[in-house]
Amino acid sequence: MNKVIGLLGPIGSGKTTVAKYLSEKYGFFMVVMGDLVRELARKKGLTPTREVLQAVQKEYVSKYGMDYFAKLVIKRIEESKSEKAVIDGMRRMEDVLVPKNYFKENILCLLYTSP
Repeated sequence: MNKVIGLLGPIGSGKTTVAKYLSEKYGFFMVVMGDLVRELARKKGLTPTREVLQAVQKEYVSKYGMDYFAKLVIKRIEESKSEKAVIDGMRRMEDVLVPKNYFKENILCLLYTSP
């Protein structure tokens, strides 16, 4: 069973720094939620500006539901076959609840705040 750490917090709060540390030091498979949106934008041939990414995210959430990206995260973690993973950039309640319900007691979500 996977052990998963979810990181959430405002821009600049250190989520990515913590995720990279866990990945490099302890071998956690890292999933950056923003990277999932960037991949979709690139597939559409779009330049991944903040405005474009927000529009792409809104499009996919409107089409497939608020839990679309959370389910994509779970799929990536499962495909990785890694025993431990870190999720960087949870933003919505679904981003927390969907993995929490899937991984049950094997997930810990941490909130970071700006200094």
